[in-house]
Amino acid sequence: MRRLAAVTDGIQHLVSEMVLSHTASDVTSMLELQRLDYLRQSIAGIADFLEALAAAAPPHWSLDAMTASQAVNLSELALRLASAPDPRPTAHAASLGDCELFDLAG
Repeated sequence: MRRLAAVTDGIQHLVSEMVLSHTASDVTSMLELQRLDYLRQSIAGIADFLEALAAAAPPHWSLDAMTASQAVNLSELALRLASAPDPRPTAHAASLGDCELFDLAG
């Protein structure tokens, strides 16, 4: 969730620069930018919630992350969710994952 919040923050910064350079009086663009900020704040809030929930869970509790990860369609994300955190540093987010194309119209 923290990684998603960081990605969204980067997108928000890029979009805000594009909107401001294009036209500062476009109310629709500004409202959409506010929705993007709401998305980023929501993702960060969910990350905070999950961290607090994990900290409050008794140490003897265990969940089957492998089974739950099978509900995730993005294979690289599902793999990360199913396994223990990797202590090694990861590559830049743009170089990770599958390229999955889809039809936005349908």
